[in-house]
Amino acid sequence: MYHIVCPTKYRKVIFAKKEIDEALKNVCLEITDRYEIDFLEIGVDKDHVHFLVQAAPTYSPTKI
Repeated sequence: MYHIVCPTKYRKVIFAKKEIDEALKNVCLEITDRYEIDFLEIGVDKDHVHFLVQAAPTYSPTKI
């Protein structure tokens, strides 16, 4: 399991709208379908995103 935090460039507020949150979650679901990566939780704040990811041992954190 990995906890990954992805801030936006210059901490710009991007995730203030629900449409953008839903689009991000849909992209994560598509990634789950294609690879052996499961997004257990996705936490969205205004200027960053938290991912709790479970992946196969063959994937390194940098590959995820």
